[in-house]
Amino acid sequence: MVCSGVGGVPEIIEHGTDGLILDGFDIKNGADQLSILLLDKDLRIKMGKAARQKAMEKFSKDRMVEEYEGVYRRNKNL
Repeated sequence: MVCSGVGGVPEIIEHGTDGLILDGFDIKNGADQLSILLLDKDLRIKMGKAARQKAMEKFSKDRMVEEYEGVYRRNKNL
């Protein structure tokens, strides 16, 4: 995964582990980061597997329902 480091992206993607976060204002660095992935198939596969694992653990439907239920339970007396 390649994305810009805006909004909540840095909270989801860990640069170098499950994706690459690009500085949107540094075109040279962006091109260099993309080249790394283009040239390294094993790295692409490794990052893709790590990103999928993280998504399944942290952002599955069941996990999100649990998180929302927790928020409602903690705040039901407000």
